[in-house]
Amino acid sequence: MGLNSQAWNVEFIQPRDPLQADDYLFYTCDVVQADFGYAHTEAKIFHPNGQLLALSRQLVGVYDKRG
Repeated sequence: MGLNSQAWNVEFIQPRDPLQADDYLFYTCDVVQADFGYAHTEAKIFHPNGQLLALSRQLVGVYDKRG
């Protein structure tokens, strides 16, 4: 199975606390709707201290690579 981003929007929240190159971020994603090979998702990305860093909305196409 393969995935292909059809449309993607990312909003970065400012101001934000500084990040280090080796910081781990927390990512959470909800599938809002999925059917007929497409999925609409909404995600949030958080700083290690819990601060919201970014919002993401994406339309993903799901396809079978065997064909």
